[in-house]
Amino acid sequence: MAGDLDYPNLAICKIRLKGGVASARPPVVLPQAIRDAASQMNIDESPYDFSLERHVIKRQEEREQDRIVQKASSREELQSSTVTKMKNLTGADEAVCVAILEKHNYDVTTSIEAFFLENES
Repeated sequence: MAGDLDYPNLAICKIRLKGGVASARPPVVLPQAIRDAASQMNIDESPYDFSLERHVIKRQEEREQDRIVQKASSREELQSSTVTKMKNLTGADEAVCVAILEKHNYDVTTSIEAFFLENES
């Protein structure tokens, strides 16, 4: 399936136990059927790029920035966290972000849209 996660590097891994059990047992090897299936799936395919994981981490960072903005109590904290959020989303210089945010009364959504519209042309 297209949505399934595929970790080809894990197909040939060995699981090592830690603690008191580790010295009593050899490493656990995945069953041959799993290793064979993984090697057949990965024939002529490029290595996994972890784009799904990167997307999940990016969304988590965006949600964390939203929480920081919501927690801001003073006007200065709110403006500072808004500038930080815009910098993280656009990759623009702080001075550019501040200028656009001030122009749009610190409305993040409108400011980000304006930033991308200005840089599009």
